[in-house]
Amino acid sequence: MKKRLILILSFIIFFCSKDDSDSSNQLETNPVVTYDVSISSSVGGRINIFTRNGGNTESGPYKAGTVLRITATPNDGYEFIGWTGSNETSMEITITVNSDITLTANFEKIPENSSNNKVVFNKNIHNSLPEDWTNEYNNIMDSLDIIIPVMATNYAELDIYAWNSNANKPYSSIIGNQGGACICGNDVERYMVLEIPEDEFTFESMHRYSVIPHEMFHAYQMSISKNFYDGDFRIKWLSEGTAASFESIYIQQNYSYNYFKFDQNRVNIEVLTSPEIFENYDSLGDINYSSSVFITLVLVKELQKNNISEEKAFELVFRNFLQKNPNDENWKNIFEEVFSISLENFYSSISNYSNDIETVLPSENLNLYDIFQLSSENYTINVTSPDSDDYILNGKDAKGIVEGRDPKITVKLGDKLTFEVDAFGHPFYLKTEQGLGIEDLVVGADNNGTESGAVIWTPSKKGTFYYQCSLHNGMYGEIIVE
Repeated sequence: MKKRLILILSFIIFFCSKDDSDSSNQLETNPVVTYDVSISSSVGGRINIFTRNGGNTESGPYKAGTVLRITATPNDGYEFIGWTGSNETSMEITITVNSDITLTANFEKIPENSSNNKVVFNKNIHNSLPEDWTNEYNNIMDSLDIIIPVMATNYAELDIYAWNSNANKPYSSIIGNQGGACICGNDVERYMVLEIPEDEFTFESMHRYSVIPHEMFHAYQMSISKNFYDGDFRIKWLSEGTAASFESIYIQQNYSYNYFKFDQNRVNIEVLTSPEIFENYDSLGDINYSSSVFITLVLVKELQKNNISEEKAFELVFRNFLQKNPNDENWKNIFEEVFSISLENFYSSISNYSNDIETVLPSENLNLYDIFQLSSENYTINVTSPDSDDYILNGKDAKGIVEGRDPKITVKLGDKLTFEVDAFGHPFYLKTEQGLGIEDLVVGADNNGTESGAVIWTPSKKGTFYYQCSLHNGMYGEIIVE
């Protein structure tokens, strides 16, 4: 028995030793195979690379057989046009690594004349301007993007140059000696100038802010009327009077300051007897466009006499007239078509007023959301997270009750969303694209990414957006802005 036992043990030891030897040889003869993967993008967009495990990764060596999901995302003003290194045409492709790979996502600038895209405003804000002015500038631009979105119908971009007058024209190498406030330039190039006088900061003049909506309204006018953009419509009171009235309502609505009453109250007496002189940009007696504003407000009052609401009357003046694309030759006919009153009869009616701006002031509760027929509802939605699978929402949106796990939210342009978040360990982000991480954030959301607190956002354009936990891919839902 002993001999038999020894033989069995010897066999076992021999077998194990042989197995180890084979395994070692196998490692030596079958090394891990990797391939170089290089994925990039052209100007105008970005790429994301995901493995099967869902992680966001980068170019580099990958094991043979690795499956990669690659997405191409265009920036605003650009569109995806295809891949170099692949015949695929989709913005999202899946590849299996079995050789060296070089891919480039290609993007192209969207043509200028596109009614589906907005004008790109390239801001150049000089450091001579106080930080609080710059912050307010950004807030004003965000709100105007909702009220009067400037679409790229007649032009695609507009450079903005802003500085404090004490900085001695810091952009002179680009725009020459131009100063003041205007949309300036020529047939080849246009730009917006916002030179803010130092005194306006010293005395806290409201004009340091009102000049922004004034010039932006001109940018809007250029987008809705080709003749206005080309300079073929230059009737001063219908161009500057409307812009100055727009800025005054904006200031009244957002700063509780009556700009009409305190800053546009120097109405020339000639406006009552010779209003036609204010058709010309060379006319005198129009300090801060007070006389042009007066004529504009009289037109609104006359329209109201014809059973047109105040809001609708301002919409006709601010938008509908220019949308008919008048020029210096036919504008009188279009005036009568839009307002149902001849220019001659309107001018005659002005003599029935006194040249006192207070006699034609609009309602103090008038707001631009109503004039441009925008919604301005406020919706509050509570957000909790019982697990890592979903958010639980409870509140209201434009369609009614919002509740349950990751429900869809629907609002209208101009509505304000407040998310009251109580979701420890689950950062709550509002994004333009669904996915992990903190990229693709929406513009203008306060406290975005909080785990405890209020995320407040007023969407500035229509489309589909997302709420998303940055750490857990399944915790997301759609926000539809109509």
